[in-house]
Amino acid sequence: IPKEAMPHLFDPFFTTKSKTKGSGLGLSTVYAILERSGGGVRVISEPSMVGSAFHVYLPCTSKEAAPPDTSAEKRQDQGKTEKPRGEETGEEILVMAADAGLRRNITGILENRGYAVLEACDSMSALGQVRKLAKAPFLVILDTTDPDGNAIGLAEKLLAEHENLKVIFLVENIGSTRLPAAMPADRIRMVDNRLEPQRLFEIVREMTMAVPA
Repeated sequence: IPKEAMPHLFDPFFTTKSKTKGSGLGLSTVYAILERSGGGVRVISEPSMVGSAFHVYLPCTSKEAAPPDTSAEKRQDQGKTEKPRGEETGEEILVMAADAGLRRNITGILENRGYAVLEACDSMSALGQVRKLAKAPFLVILDTTDPDGNAIGLAEKLLAEHENLKVIFLVENIGSTRLPAAMPADRIRMVDNRLEPQRLFEIVREMTMAVPA
């Protein structure tokens, strides 16, 4: 997939085909279905690859599907206990990732669980978004594979400027990733960027519910 097309893969009506050969609704429909299901999709496509890889994530369950119940009372009860949500915080969460698929995947997961999410494609955009806000986000999720290489520097700046802000770093290899020793350990977390959506949500919830020291 051409590099310039990657940020627009899931945009409605975006297509690289001629007007008579594609509507551009296929991937946007896939994204919408997965988002409503509490899942997401990530795209990996490099110039050296033969083809592209689409990783689809869906919530897992050990429960057997129950027979459909059409009663209004039953549907209302299911709506109240559908799944845990992130309503314990009214603050925004900022997600910074250069990979549009990864960024939208995370954003979709969190928005589906009740969080308000801001998106940024690089550190400059992320910093600009934070400075526009009357109050800084409660949590920032940063992809350390950011091409401009400033994710860790951005985190240092934000952590120093906002005493209650917390950071989740998305890394390719936790064992080989080194963060500055001066970073407050109780306000940061490193997670694998291939983490299952449900587990990522659980980590976000743990961090947003934790009371600052």
